[in-house]
Amino acid sequence: YVIVGYGMMVEGYSLSDIQDPFLKAFVSAFLRAGLTEEFAKLLMILWAICMLKPKNVYEYALIGGATGFGFTLLEEMVYGESIMTLFRLTDVAMHMSMGIIMGKYLGLGKYSRENGLLYKSSYVIALAVPVLIHTIYDALTVYNPAIAAVGMDDESMAFWIIMGLIVILCAFVFQIVIIKGMKREAPRLSEMLLTK
Repeated sequence: YVIVGYGMMVEGYSLSDIQDPFLKAFVSAFLRAGLTEEFAKLLMILWAICMLKPKNVYEYALIGGATGFGFTLLEEMVYGESIMTLFRLTDVAMHMSMGIIMGKYLGLGKYSRENGLLYKSSYVIALAVPVLIHTIYDALTVYNPAIAAVGMDDESMAFWIIMGLIVILCAFVFQIVIIKGMKREAPRLSEMLLTK
């Protein structure tokens, strides 16, 4: 974020230069949350993997989920006073779900690499999918233009509020799907043993 922000500043751009509220919400969410938080979480997961040395892909996913849960606690200590309560209801399970995705795909990448299969796409998915989902979620909730509502007509305000509520509902469903899917995949992922 610092590098991209510095690059924008050197070139004479800032987030305030973006006039379209939709684009501004997505760029803000990507730079301030999606990319930075998910990259930080990825580093924490990689550190935990190095420390714990998981034996199978399922353990990678568990480490990812636990790290995501811990990341939420850290985030709440930092941002807890400034994020509206409704959005915080989904934080724990969202970060945990993103951690599960990261851990699972890091484990699948390692397993595929050890077995001579294509693995690079697993590593890309491990970061790209959580960044994308986090960016969409934050753009339509935390950075939702209806929150500032400066000079916004009633129709636009209603649209943004409805979009935010739809995303929150989708987040609840997404979390359930990820957790149930991990429970269903546990036996298969546990059999995918890692040798190194």
